[in-house]
Amino acid sequence: MHPSRRYRNISPPSGPDLSPFLGVLLCLLGALTLLLSTVVLITSGAGKTYAVSTQSLQKISGKIPHVVIWDGDTVMTLPEKGVTTWEQAIENEGNNSSAFGEFLKYLERRQSTDYVMFAVRPSGFARFYYLKNMVTKRKIDIGYEPFSQESELVVMK
Repeated sequence: MHPSRRYRNISPPSGPDLSPFLGVLLCLLGALTLLLSTVVLITSGAGKTYAVSTQSLQKISGKIPHVVIWDGDTVMTLPEKGVTTWEQAIENEGNNSSAFGEFLKYLERRQSTDYVMFAVRPSGFARFYYLKNMVTKRKIDIGYEPFSQESELVVMK
């Protein structure tokens, strides 16, 4: 065999880098999944009772979940059923003695082990991002899911 053929340099394939495209594609896929789950939940869930298992959520996230129902006018923490109005919740950015203010203080002290899971009703979407930013400014982890307007949510251990 000829010596020049034995030691040929093989260069890596040249071409466009697809990683930015794949990142955008994954973000789009996530957004479409959220949109589809919202539509399905709103159209099929009216008037039903849903049970949420905190153990299942804890297995997924590794943190203890605290479920909150947000409808745009009131914040209800479960299972305690502490109710706070929108005006009370946003007073002093949540630094107050309302049920939600006390709830945030509790979570702030336990941010390494606990997080808040919002069930957001359609009537609450417009104001939810303000509430979400108020919670995340405190370095509290959060999750959220759309939840139909007429359905009831029951929290189980």
